[in-house]
Amino acid sequence: MFILELYQAWLSNRPTTSKPEHTTERKERVYQDDIQSNKGNIMTLDVDIRDIKNRDTVCFNKEETTDSVGRRLVGLPYSDVTNYLIIGCAGSIGIPNIDERNYRHVFARHQFLQKDMVTLEQVKAHIGLKVNGSFEQLTSWRNRIARSKWCDIVYEIDKIK
Repeated sequence: MFILELYQAWLSNRPTTSKPEHTTERKERVYQDDIQSNKGNIMTLDVDIRDIKNRDTVCFNKEETTDSVGRRLVGLPYSDVTNYLIIGCAGSIGIPNIDERNYRHVFARHQFLQKDMVTLEQVKAHIGLKVNGSFEQLTSWRNRIARSKWCDIVYEIDKIK
């Protein structure tokens, strides 16, 4: 438990206040969402669409309103598909750019997370998209996603009275 407290303190940059293990206080369960709160450390999102062919038609949908889902959730002026790929590349899928060599892997990871949100053709059309996310090896990415899913399941089970 102390390691988890150290990790939380490191994330929030506050001093640790560890309680001895022999206390009789009821311990709260800590879930994935709790340990990833990063309130003080906000990273800006850098998006580069200059290398996308036909970016004016691929990245911008003039028919979408300012109230479209992607614009409401993300706040970027791009189409819903482009917004989805930007957020995915920035963190969820662990691949910060889409190129000719990896667009199938980008699509596969998106399918694994949320099936049928984008098509292979849409991902291929966004070859050249770059964001300032970090690359994550496949094994590491799968472990992170499985751990997150496991925490979600345990959280839902614990909510059942």
